[in-house]
Amino acid sequence: MRPIRKGEPPTELEQYKRNTANASFQEFSAKESLRASLVREQSGLCCYCMCRIENSPRSVRVEHWHPQSGERGKQLELEYQNLLAACSGQIANRQRKVLHSHCDHAKGNQLLAVNSANADHHGRLLSVSYKRDGTIHCRDPELEVQLNAVLNLSNDVLKDRRKAARDQVIDLLRRRFGTRRISQQVWNDLRGRYTDDSNEAELPAYADVVLKWIESHIR
Repeated sequence: MRPIRKGEPPTELEQYKRNTANASFQEFSAKESLRASLVREQSGLCCYCMCRIENSPRSVRVEHWHPQSGERGKQLELEYQNLLAACSGQIANRQRKVLHSHCDHAKGNQLLAVNSANADHHGRLLSVSYKRDGTIHCRDPELEVQLNAVLNLSNDVLKDRRKAARDQVIDLLRRRFGTRRISQQVWNDLRGRYTDDSNEAELPAYADVVLKWIESHIR
């Protein structure tokens, strides 16, 4: 998970809420524009595992941070602050047998303690780090349980993908610099590739994993 800065809700969503009695997420028809808005403000990354996502029903699930179940869920089902873009949440083999469920698929109707799109929660995300094998570690015990157990983000496949993303950058630097010292400017330039300061650029998959590794060398 990485902090998400919410933008303005799509016009179609606001018009639907304003003009429709008993408006509901199920009946909202302009989901393509909603997905596009969510994917763009998340820099093309899943709100939970940070894999790459694209604006299509097959690639993206519109996630409700507060589940749709219950009275409160009904009140929030069209609130843009409560909506995120999640990946399909399933890892399958070539025979299409599901090996792992994760992210929204694993979460179901459970309520997470941290909403990555809520600026008041961003401080808790600073406690997240990644071990060399790609395992998620968190100094916040409650958050660590939810990332690894509820969202199943440390399954073997996602661990390997996070490790591969970091190792790819390490190999690139080794080929370019060998044993020579890497300048602060190079580190800063590299950091910029994995940081979305404009909230518009598309980021590489698992960008926060690489970013935290880079920042450990800048300090």
